[in-house]
Amino acid sequence: MLELFRSQSRSLVIYILLGIVILAFILTFNTQGPISAAPGAVVETLVEVDGTAIDSRELALAKVFSPDPPSPSMTGIEKLQAVQRYELRRLIWSGVSQELAALTPFDGAVPGVEDEKVMTELIESVLVAKAAEAAGMGVSDEELSERVARLELVFATSFRDEQGEFDAKKYDIFVRYQLGTTKSTLESFLRREILRDKYALAAVAGLEISDAELDAADAAESKRPKLEVVTIDARSAKAAVQVSDEDAAVWAAGHVTEVQAAYDTAGETYNRPAKWVVRGILVKATEKAGVADDKKVAVEAEWADKRKAADAIYGDLDKVWKGEVAIDVPGEEGQKKASELQGEQRTKALLAHFSKIAEEKTEHDLTKDVGGRFIDGKSAVVLGLSPFGPAVAQAVGAASEGGLVGPVEGEHGHWILVVEKAEAAVVQPLASVQTAIAKGLVAEERAAGKLDDVAKTVLEAAQAASGKTLAEAVKGWNKAHGGKEDGPLTAMTTGAIGKSPSAALSKGIEAMLGLPPRQESDDDVPGIGVVKGLGQAAWKLRKDAPLAGTVFSSEDAKSRYVVRLAEESTATTDAEGEAKRREALRDTLLQQKRVEVWRSVVKALLQKAETDKKIERSDAWNTLVEQERQRLVEAQKRAASLAPPAPTGLNPTFAMPSGGEPMKIELGGAPPAPAGDEAPAAAPAAAPAAPAEPA
Repeated sequence: MLELFRSQSRSLVIYILLGIVILAFILTFNTQGPISAAPGAVVETLVEVDGTAIDSRELALAKVFSPDPPSPSMTGIEKLQAVQRYELRRLIWSGVSQELAALTPFDGAVPGVEDEKVMTELIESVLVAKAAEAAGMGVSDEELSERVARLELVFATSFRDEQGEFDAKKYDIFVRYQLGTTKSTLESFLRREILRDKYALAAVAGLEISDAELDAADAAESKRPKLEVVTIDARSAKAAVQVSDEDAAVWAAGHVTEVQAAYDTAGETYNRPAKWVVRGILVKATEKAGVADDKKVAVEAEWADKRKAADAIYGDLDKVWKGEVAIDVPGEEGQKKASELQGEQRTKALLAHFSKIAEEKTEHDLTKDVGGRFIDGKSAVVLGLSPFGPAVAQAVGAASEGGLVGPVEGEHGHWILVVEKAEAAVVQPLASVQTAIAKGLVAEERAAGKLDDVAKTVLEAAQAASGKTLAEAVKGWNKAHGGKEDGPLTAMTTGAIGKSPSAALSKGIEAMLGLPPRQESDDDVPGIGVVKGLGQAAWKLRKDAPLAGTVFSSEDAKSRYVVRLAEESTATTDAEGEAKRREALRDTLLQQKRVEVWRSVVKALLQKAETDKKIERSDAWNTLVEQERQRLVEAQKRAASLAPPAPTGLNPTFAMPSGGEPMKIELGGAPPAPAGDEAPAAAPAAAPAAPAEPA
C-alpha cells in the first residue's frame, strides 16, 4: 500500500492522508474484538446500579455467556427444551456451577426479550456483589484464575503452550476474538460473578428437606389424579366430514393460494428426496480444519496411516461380501459363505456381520453400541454434512442396496459403510394431489363449526366401550370414520393434576418469608393448560366411574376434550428402587427450596434498590429494548407465516408447565404473533463456539 502511494504522487496531501490512516489504525487497533458491535462503536452506559455502570460491552459479553432464547420458529420438544434452559438457567457458559446457574432472579414471568432478561441478571449480580462485599467477602487472584480456567473447558479451548504453561497470548486472543471484549471487562465481570456465587451459596447453605416434608410431598403426589384426554379440533375432526371430489375441485379453483401454501408446507408428504439407511465404521483421524501450518504434514501422515487401517477393515469385509469367508447366520448353527445364501437370509447375515465388526472397530461413539447403524434414512444433503461429508454422500448415492462402500474420507476420518436400504425419491406434482389437499382443507374448515357434534360422538363411543381406556375407544371411532384404527384421534395421558410437591413446598417458604402465595388455577391441567371446569371435575372421577360425562371446551373454543381417569400403573418397585425414587424427590424438593429462597433474597434487594432509586435506566437502554421488542414481533410474525401445519392426529397446541406457568407448545409451527406491544421469545444470539454443559 505504501509503494502504491509513493508511485502515484508525492503531494503533501497524500502524505497527510496516509498519516491520518496510520494514526487511526494505531488508535483503534486492539480496542475491540470482531464479535462486538462494529469496530469503533461507542460503548454506552445502559443502566447504572448504585453507582456501578453496566454498559453495552458488558451486556454483549453476558449474552455470550447466556443460554439462547427459543427461536420463534422452534416447535415441540425442541422449543420446550430451549424455553426451560432459557428460563431456568443464567449465564451457563460463564464457568458457573450448574447448581448456582439454576439460582435465577425471576420470581414471575421471565422476559422474552433476551436483552431484558440478561440485564436483570446483571443488575442482580451488581446488587448481590455489593451485599457480599458489605458482608466481608472478597475474590482472590487464585479464585479468579480458577474461574478463567473453567472457560477452557466450557469453550473447548486452551490457554496453555506445548509445555502446559499459561500462554497470555492465547488467552488474549480468546478474550478478544471469541468473547469480543477486553481482559479488564472480562475479569471485572468474573470477579463480580464469583462474589455473587459466594453470597448465593451462603444464602442457601443449611437448607434441608425433613422426612416429614418428604412424606407429605410423596403423599400429595400419589393422590393427584392423571387423565386420559382425547382432543378434538378442526384437524382431527375433519375425518367426520365428507367432501366430494366435485366440491373440492370447485373450492380449489377459488382458493389457489391456500392450496399452494398447504402443498409447500407439507414437508416430505408429497415430495421426498432419495434416502439411504446406512451402517458405518469410522476410523477416526485428527480433523484437518484449523490445523496450524507447522502441523499439517504430521496430520496428513496420520490420515495416511488411518487410511491403511481402514483399507484393512474394508478388505476383510469385502472378502465376506464376495463369499470368500464364512460367517455366522442368524438363527442357524455353524457358518456359511455369502455365496451360499440367498435373498433376505443373505442380507441379514451380511448386516449382522457388519454390525459385529462395527461394535469392535468403529470409533464413532454415537453408533458403536448399535453396530454402526444410523436409524433414520438420510438424504444426500444430510450425508454431505457432519459426521460424513460430500465424498460419503457421493459414494453412498452411487451404491446399490446391500452394497459395501469405502473407504471414503469424511470430516472426522475414513468411513466404511454398507447401504442397508435405499429409498427412492417420491415426487408428486401439485396437480396430482390438488384435489386431495383441497378435500382436507374443506373438511377442516367445515369441521371447525361441528366440533360439538363430533365431540359428542367421541364421548358416546367412549361410553359404549365401558371398561376400556380412551386409547382403545378412539380406535373404534377412527375405524368408523376413516377405515383405520390409527386415525386422526389419539389419547394422551396428562401429568398429575394439582400443585406438585415442590410447588406446595414453595408456598410454605413464601409464607415463611412474608411473600404472597403463588396464584395457580385449579383447572390447570398439565399437558393441556387451563380448561374451565376440567381440573375440578378430575378430582370427582373414581375407579368405578372413570369417564367424565361432559365434553370440555378450551378457552379459545377451538378444541374440545373428552376425558377419563387414567389407569394406575401396575409396575412395582423394589426397596432399592423405592429408596432411589424418594431420594430423587428429596433432591428435587431441596433444589426448589434453594431456588425459592434465593429468589426471595434477590427480590428484597431489587425492591429496596428500586425504592431508593438506585437503579437508573438510560434513554439508550429504553430505546434498545423497544427496538428489540419490535424486531422480535416481526420475527414472530414471519415465523407464523412460514409455519407448516400440525401433523395429522396430534393436538397442534398443548401446554407444559415451565417455571411455574403453563407454556403452550406448537407442534405444527411457530405460535401466532403477539398482539400489541407484547414481546415474544427472543431469537437466539450468536452462540459461543462449541461450549460444554457446565459441570
